[in-house]
Amino acid sequence: MNLVDLRKIKPLIFNKEELVSKYGNGFFENIINGEDGIIYRKYKKYGNDFLRKINGEFAYLYHDKTEKYIFATRDWIGEMPLHYAISGGSIYFANFIHDLLKNLPDLKYEEIVAVNRSEVVEINSETGQVRKHLYYNFNKEKNEIAYDKLEDVAKKVHDFLFKATKDRLIKKIKKTALLLSGGIDSMSIAYIVSTLCKNVTAYTIEVASQQSTDLVRAYQITKTFGINHKIINVSEKEILNCVEEAVKDSEIYHMYNVFCAVGMHKLANVLKDDGIKYVFTGEGGNEAFGDYHDWIVVDPETKKELVLQRTSKDFNEPAGREAYIWGNLLAEAQGRYNIQLGSGLGKHGGSRMYKPMFKNGVYLLSPYFEKLIMKIIANIPFEILEKIGGKPGFMKMVFADEINSGKIPEELFEVKKIRFQDASDGGEGGITGTLLSHGYNQKKLIKIFNNIFRANIKPLPHLKETILIK
Repeated sequence: MNLVDLRKIKPLIFNKEELVSKYGNGFFENIINGEDGIIYRKYKKYGNDFLRKINGEFAYLYHDKTEKYIFATRDWIGEMPLHYAISGGSIYFANFIHDLLKNLPDLKYEEIVAVNRSEVVEINSETGQVRKHLYYNFNKEKNEIAYDKLEDVAKKVHDFLFKATKDRLIKKIKKTALLLSGGIDSMSIAYIVSTLCKNVTAYTIEVASQQSTDLVRAYQITKTFGINHKIINVSEKEILNCVEEAVKDSEIYHMYNVFCAVGMHKLANVLKDDGIKYVFTGEGGNEAFGDYHDWIVVDPETKKELVLQRTSKDFNEPAGREAYIWGNLLAEAQGRYNIQLGSGLGKHGGSRMYKPMFKNGVYLLSPYFEKLIMKIIANIPFEILEKIGGKPGFMKMVFADEINSGKIPEELFEVKKIRFQDASDGGEGGITGTLLSHGYNQKKLIKIFNNIFRANIKPLPHLKETILIK
């Protein structure tokens, strides 16, 4: 069986010093592409522990022709995509599903498989037999944090966020960029980046020159932190004209993901034109806190409330938040997961956020995706979060010193969660309102997806999202 490598994205590693110290001075340079088999050989020597040590965005692949095994693996949460398909005596790997379909005209979407987050896939190159296992299990990793002293927990998160942001700073680049929506997550990263870098530009999307809630907040944040602010104004026509391209870029069909991907598609093109290759985001914070609520907007026609999605009560519990972040192993064992796209944020955030950026040569840098940060926040007991006022209350504790010293106004934390695509409460003036008013519902988006990807997805209503199987 031949190996056909269609990957286009090079790995990005954040813990260079640690790897050099443990594995030798020449190690880091080789780890960038891994084509000489060093990743595979180190894995064979040190086992799963070696892969757990790599902190970054990666999707590695190697063909051991002596042992007749093809080895593939992916980062812990699935930031970098990796898919494969077996066809005509060959196995094809690609970062993008579209590349597999383009190179294999007879391939069906349902025949494509994702290398899941934290997964090792070993394929016998003679028989085609596939073996899989997890090198890391986020759900089973022990959380040693005691939440009786919440101020201490908040201080840990503060320090971990600063370190994670600093680790992701790319040396030798002249411009540091970040995506700024106006919410707490992106605001917190904007502040940290502003303390570490001098030349920082924040990018915010605006639809049809409407002063949305998110845009007003973003103005205030950039002014407070002394950050350059670039507003990407897109017309309703531009939004409508790029829906199919956004579906193609994101390779996903869920309405809440596609609406977000439309914005990412527009932002990615601007970042590329501006010569930006790396951009910070606050992605991951909402999932860790379980800060998603029923998706209720204003119907553009009736002006009444319209429920687009009901979120699961499992978000209230640590197990539910962990499942949304990383996946539900019980469901996977029963075959109840997306085989083509994978699990957890690797499926959702990886598609709606990362893929549109990767296709334009842009890397997203998400400090909240650090394992320790996600583990600590996701496991804050619901009763404690509720008592302190949810995410805003905890994040005030995280940045208590900055609030007390006047570096961050407390009012920047006193905001209600607004989905990126909505831009304002009710979705008016954002991507959501624009697309809904022109008939883009779940059924229509799935039809577009099926046409692009030779798929046969059924247009089921996505009103309830069940995270855990009781």
